[in-house]
This record gives sequence, structure tokens and C-alpha cells, in this order.
Amino acid sequence: MMIKALLGKRVYDVDALEMGKVHDVEFDATTYAITALEVHKGFRTSVLVSMDKVSKLGDSVLLNIKSEDLLVQD
Repeated sequence: MMIKALLGKRVYDVDALEMGKVHDVEFDATTYAITALEVHKGFRTSVLVSMDKVSKLGDSVLLNIKSEDLLVQD
């Protein structure tokens, strides 16, 4: 999947509650593997989700944890 295809996808936690949308991706510069997704939860509120917390990528992104278990970044 291309990185631009991930941008704007809706992100849902393990309870199927919408967290926000993918705003950006973080990747390893040597392997080019995606390491994390930056998810915007609202105005000026985002969270960095490591790929080990992602259970499925498709029409949307499904996580294997609850949204409150993620740390919010400003």
C-alpha cells in the first residue's frame, strides 16, 4: 500500500470507536518500513500509533488497543 493511500483513512480502536484520521506516517529511513501512524483526533490533537498496535489496514485502520491507552501529543 502506498503511503498516500493511508492519509485520510479513518482509524478505529479495538471497540470500533472512531479515533480520527491518519494525518502522517513515520518510517525507518534505512528499511523504508512504516513504523508509526500519526492520527489526528481533533483540532490540534494528535496521537502517534506504532504499527504493533495496528491489527488491520484496509478501507480503514483497525487497532488492537483502546483509544484511551494511547498518549496524546500536541
